[in-house]
Amino acid sequence: MIVGETATIKGEIVADEIVVNGRVVGRVRGLKVRLTATARVEGDIVHKTIAIESGAHFEGSVQRQDDPLQNASMAKLAPPRTSSSDAE
Repeated sequence: MIVGETATIKGEIVADEIVVNGRVVGRVRGLKVRLTATARVEGDIVHKTIAIESGAHFEGSVQRQDDPLQNASMAKLAPPRTSSSDAE
């Protein structure tokens, strides 16, 4: 997936290979993630390999996983948590 220089994505991106040229507000999960010099990312990145070019803007955490796509699909299948106040 390529995020164009003028694009803004709000939400989670999950793909084998992700190149961010524009803005992403949300989590990024990919085997190969590359933030170019024009990238603006506000959110966490889960990756197998990552490249961040000089000039890229990034606010969030970075976590390496052998298979970040597998963990993304499992997280979507997990049932939502309920608090004790919701059960009453």
